[in-house]
Amino acid sequence: MERKAVNPFAFADDSRYIEDTDDQFTSYQDVIDRSRDWLKNAGENYINDGFLPQWYRQPNYVEVIIEKEALRGAFKSVPPNYVRTVPNKGWASIPYRMDNIRRLYKWREGTDTCDMPKTVHVLYFGDYDPTGTAMSYKIEQWLSPYGIKLVRVALNRKHISTYGLMVL
Repeated sequence: MERKAVNPFAFADDSRYIEDTDDQFTSYQDVIDRSRDWLKNAGENYINDGFLPQWYRQPNYVEVIIEKEALRGAFKSVPPNYVRTVPNKGWASIPYRMDNIRRLYKWREGTDTCDMPKTVHVLYFGDYDPTGTAMSYKIEQWLSPYGIKLVRVALNRKHISTYGLMVL
């Protein structure tokens, strides 16, 4: 019987991150050439190269909070990727929670974006179990004093009954 080796690249470990640096060598001439080419189309490049946020001059801003880190890839894979996905990874720490509130509040007020104030919509995707429902309730309590509304999109009672899902 022939034995086949398992491809080591078939596995994924999304729990560890490398804080990478930009340590690629670029020649002086390459920098000049790229800069000259970029400046030739500066007006178009300003918009296309991300100098303006996707939500610029929009009356609304949308973010997604997901309960599970494991769902990050599924949400990130849905193009176009204009909606920030925030994995809560269980109960969020106070610093993580406050970083999120600050960012959302800046969008709401239009500060740090040189933009107009927006209505901020946070969509929540989490388990329908005591912990998952408590998390969405708590997050809603944390956001509401800042004028930010949370909507629990999934899972909810209707999904359980419509799709015959089991509640543990």
